[in-house]
Amino acid sequence: GGGRMGHVNGYYGNNEQSHYDLKLDLTGVTDALIAFDYNTNTEYGWDGWNLLGAIEGQAFNFTSPLIASPNVHNRFVEKLLSPGVTGMAAGRATYDLTPFAGKVVNLRLRFASDHSITRTGTTFDNLVATGTAKTVSAAPEPSTWAIMITGFMSAGMMLRRRRAVAI
Repeated sequence: GGGRMGHVNGYYGNNEQSHYDLKLDLTGVTDALIAFDYNTNTEYGWDGWNLLGAIEGQAFNFTSPLIASPNVHNRFVEKLLSPGVTGMAAGRATYDLTPFAGKVVNLRLRFASDHSITRTGTTFDNLVATGTAKTVSAAPEPSTWAIMITGFMSAGMMLRRRRAVAI
């Protein structure tokens, strides 16, 4: 499915700010990516969009958006006060969410316009989130083996001492 940021009739208004929020539970993964197609038609340099990310319970940092790979942010967007996608641009944006792996992350696609020229805004489509699931080993780790062996030795020593006292 897809979505349009901006006005329902396909055009956004002056001084408009809108956003889509998305929560991803990445507690069961070791790495993650999110990708989507976009088509942007905005006033170059003044209106545009970007993607923010924050661990659940923390605030978004509005001046440091996530950067796609390859970087699709084509300019500092005045109304966002940070880098973003502006003007006429289209393509596929892929963001590495690995820094958020093992946590719940809140994502915000945000759009803003100034008070001058308006166009059709931005459409997003084909959003896909992927990640590598954590694997559980059937064999204990070396430190667990060391603790178990120490425990068995201690139990054996205690049993041996008890027998010696009982005789």
